Amino acid sequence: EDAIETFAIGQLIKETVEMIQGLGSHQQIQISLEGFENEYYVKGSSTEISQAISNLLTNATQAIRNLQEKWIRISLENSSSDVIIRLTDSGSGIPPE
Repeated sequence: EDAIETFAIGQLIKETVEMIQGLGSHQQIQISLEGFENEYYVKGSSTEISQAISNLLTNATQAIRNLQEKWIRISLENSSSDVIIRLTDSGSGIPPE
């Protein structure tokens, strides 16, 4: 079980994006970061959060890899005592059931 710690979420996301980009599967995809001007500290498992971000980036990449317009945007927002992480891509989204 991963230890609970206090860590800088923006820095963790940046490091995860750099790691994913280093694998080469995200070539030709514009990844932009918004709301990273301020650093936010959160309590949790940095390993699990990094893995979740990595999974979302991989899923987004797979969803948009055949599109002409390829972009992923990750935004951070502080909302009272929470930090909201949004990952948006140029795909059409999940179809309704």
